[in-house]
Amino acid sequence: MILGPVEAVTDDGDPISLGGPRVRALLAFLALEPGRVVPVDRLVDGLWGQDLPGNAANALQTLVKRLRTAVGQTRVVARATGYLLDAAIDGEVDAAADQVDAATFLRLADEGSALLAASPPSPDLAAKSLDEALALWRGPALADVAMMPFAEQAITQLTERRLDAVMDRAQAYLDLGRPTRVIEELTTELAADPLRERLAVLLMRALRADGRRSEALAVFERTRRELADQLGVGPSASLAQAHLESLDDDPPPPRVVAVTNLQARLTSFVGRQAEVDGLTRRLAESRLVTVVGAGGAGKTRLAGETALHSLQRWPGGVWQVELAPVGDPSGVPFAFLKVFAIRDTDGPDAADRLAEVLSREPTLLVVDNCEHVIDAAARLVEDLLVRCPHLRVLATSREPLGIEGEALCPVPPLASAPRDAGAAQALQYASVRLFADRAASVRPGFAVDDDNVAAVVAICSRLDGAPLAIELAAARSRALTPQKIAERLDDRFRLLTGGSRTALPRHQTLRAVVDWSWGLLSERERRLLCRLSVFSGGASLDAAEAMFGDEVLDVLPALVDKSLLEVDRADRYRMLETIRAFALERLAEAGETQSAAAEHARYFLDVAEGAVPQLFMNAQLEAIELLGAEHDNMVTALRWAIDHGEVETALRLCGALIWFWWLRGHRLEAYQWARQAVASAAGGVPQGAARAYAASVFATHIAYFVHPTDFSAVTAEPDRLAGTAQEFDHLLALARAEGPVPPMLEVSGAMLTAMAGDQDAALRWLDRCAEAPDPWLAAAGRMMRGNLRIMLARPDLAGPDLQAAVTGFRALGERWGLSQALLLRFRHAAITQGIAAASPLIAEAGQLIADWLSPEEAVATLMRLAHERLIAEDVDGAILDTARAKEIAAGGVPPEWHAQIQLAEADIARRQGDFAAAWPAYAEGLEAMERGRLTVPQDIAWARAGYGRALTASGDPAAGIVQHRLAVTALGALRDIPILTVVVLGAAVTLEAAGRSEEAAVLFGAEVALMGQGLVRGPEITGARERTVAALGDEAYRRAHDRGAAMTYEEVVAEMRSVLGDDGQQ
Repeated sequence: MILGPVEAVTDDGDPISLGGPRVRALLAFLALEPGRVVPVDRLVDGLWGQDLPGNAANALQTLVKRLRTAVGQTRVVARATGYLLDAAIDGEVDAAADQVDAATFLRLADEGSALLAASPPSPDLAAKSLDEALALWRGPALADVAMMPFAEQAITQLTERRLDAVMDRAQAYLDLGRPTRVIEELTTELAADPLRERLAVLLMRALRADGRRSEALAVFERTRRELADQLGVGPSASLAQAHLESLDDDPPPPRVVAVTNLQARLTSFVGRQAEVDGLTRRLAESRLVTVVGAGGAGKTRLAGETALHSLQRWPGGVWQVELAPVGDPSGVPFAFLKVFAIRDTDGPDAADRLAEVLSREPTLLVVDNCEHVIDAAARLVEDLLVRCPHLRVLATSREPLGIEGEALCPVPPLASAPRDAGAAQALQYASVRLFADRAASVRPGFAVDDDNVAAVVAICSRLDGAPLAIELAAARSRALTPQKIAERLDDRFRLLTGGSRTALPRHQTLRAVVDWSWGLLSERERRLLCRLSVFSGGASLDAAEAMFGDEVLDVLPALVDKSLLEVDRADRYRMLETIRAFALERLAEAGETQSAAAEHARYFLDVAEGAVPQLFMNAQLEAIELLGAEHDNMVTALRWAIDHGEVETALRLCGALIWFWWLRGHRLEAYQWARQAVASAAGGVPQGAARAYAASVFATHIAYFVHPTDFSAVTAEPDRLAGTAQEFDHLLALARAEGPVPPMLEVSGAMLTAMAGDQDAALRWLDRCAEAPDPWLAAAGRMMRGNLRIMLARPDLAGPDLQAAVTGFRALGERWGLSQALLLRFRHAAITQGIAAASPLIAEAGQLIADWLSPEEAVATLMRLAHERLIAEDVDGAILDTARAKEIAAGGVPPEWHAQIQLAEADIARRQGDFAAAWPAYAEGLEAMERGRLTVPQDIAWARAGYGRALTASGDPAAGIVQHRLAVTALGALRDIPILTVVVLGAAVTLEAAGRSEEAAVLFGAEVALMGQGLVRGPEITGARERTVAALGDEAYRRAHDRGAAMTYEEVVAEMRSVLGDDGQQ
């Protein structure tokens, strides 16, 4: 060690006595070039300079002898031209360098500098490397041999490199948003070297970022004076720039918070730091890096640890896409979509939607377990990389993806110790440390010692250093000594190496480990392991007990002890991927695959159907949590039923899951599965499955209500909608013949009838629902009847229905229905009584937005809250709802929801009079909606009307008229009275501002025609109305107002088109 006084230590860390200063100087000289020959003449000159001894060669040999006595005869090696310090393992120069602190420092410092300079930079990893580098310094370099001739240049170079490392580390911590960490160190260094401008720049920026602007300016002034007084020069460009930054009143950029769905593991990470560092460097160089290796080699863990160590590098986040549960290549896009909470997208559109999310900022995707869907994964990854220049992908697979530009990172085995290693030496090798760590977790007090080290080394060596195999072997330490494990393992390897030679060698080794574990199982354990292998996403204890009986309580813990099952944080029992594949093979060999899958499907059908009633009562949250936890098992069972012609099971399971999908917001997933379930019944609907069939058909129509393009199309085609309503009415009649149908189907059928244009029939239908004995159906019927009456401009009749719905849902403890009823009750109260009366209702609705909602549903509900508040002129409340939605959306929602938030922010800015912020927000939000194909007519009309009012308020009513004309066009044939009223009032305000008072008065009257008298309006509307009266006079205003008030809905639309101009006048 030469970064401080010259020292040497043994392999165990004990200090070595080196003797006098010239012996220490010889060691230091050689240590400056570890593993390389230093010529004799250089050594002599460097040690004695001009003061040469009488026989310099003999004097040098004497020093070498004394040094060898101290550090070991083999450490100082003579060569023909000089000597070298051999601190290497197996003679490797790089390994020798790692034994010398200066060489390690230089390596780590260079690595940190490179990580800072990478694109994108890795300040977190850079800081880690630089921290390790600078921690090696114990004082001034070569402190006790500084007077030696060779030392001056070395000290200068090392000291300069140390200062570079200090500045690089400061930059890294500044990039990480941690200025306080470096202020004291930079202050000390600048005091010692006041002319070093980079130090001054870094210190100024650290002080500025820490809120200490006056101190930053003082640093500049001192440095400027020093430069002028001592060098006669002014500040450099970088120092001047730092000065300008310090003068800026704006706060420094906030620290970027890492976003990821990766979870930290519960077990320690052993022996892979070098691989993590290497993989990090490969990611800095290549946009696609694939970690390849056999099953059980540790690919997933290595990729996850690497990603977790580089979170700050990726402003767009680090996202893991888990492909292991994907059983079919067609499911690959949906695995990606699920990570980013993107719904309502068909598989072919997945790349488009994903590219919208991933093209914004540098983002890292960790695509895990690609091998079983390699072609589909490769195509999608390549497509995303082409479209998203800032995206990088870290994949794991048993084979390369085969994409141009792919960089492969093979996972090496963990290093094995020499056969004759003692315990201390063996524990320096990762494979032995891994075994010791895992064995101690199942057998407290276990340690590698002189008695068992040979057996442990043998186990790790014979398992080829494969982490999974070592962990499985270590799990046996609960009942067996390492010696017994080694003996049995030897027998098993011999048996399996005589088997098939077509499998990969590493696969053979892993299979041997699993088969050996299998050989230790009882018949009960084997049967349970095989039956559990049909589960996807793990099994709960309740599920295992229900399917396999009381013996589960005895057998499950044994399988956990033997590391064949893992218990996750949700107390679910999961198999490692390789174990599950092995158990499925054994299940097939026993001819029990189909019976096990059928049993699995029957069980989860019972679970799903049992949970449906709970979804509509006070156990709603528990039911959603249950179905969410078992979702993978549910869809696995559904997939099996569809593929194997089990039509009744497929329909019933799909029919049950639809309501969970609906409440959670996964309506396109419901559509995808329902379409397949309905197709499976092409030969006829089994007896008793008519209700499930109707529910599944309903789900195939969900796209009309949630998929943007389909929604716009169907509302523009009344005949198509009427046909759908008639078909659904027929199916419900068949379903009712079997018994009560799911209540959601009844109210949905009524609303579909209303959308088809037959409001009278819809009201009669909802009358029946409101009188139903089912309390949920009665509450929902009243809620939807109240909603329809608002849409039909009968708020006077809607109030009692909505209040009854709130009361009914509250009595049931059903959160979804209550939140919807409260929102409608709020709208009704706001327009009939004012915001003061309505506020308590919306406050309660806001409290119901909880974790049980999917991010999209939470954002959608908050946006609806904000929308209702803005209608009622509650701007402050809308600001809070929008901010909350924005916070949720930051975790990952489809782009169109960001557009909705942006448009809400535009509305808020308009109402606050901030038109400079409102205009671009409207324009960009509308553009984003169109780009994301979010073309729901009401949303477009609302946004256009708001944009028009913003333009009008800022003095451009002509442009405002254009936007209102576009709003009318967006509504098309859709009959939505409240939204049309918003557009009509906006147009009236705009026409008044344009000096067209009579036309404005007609539209103020048209509001009465649409919504009736006595509704509460905000100051913008009332002010424009008062100015219109003043401009026309009372009598003229009354005549024009009455003309508008006498219009039908169709006449109002025609009047709007007339006064605003048709769409061709844009």
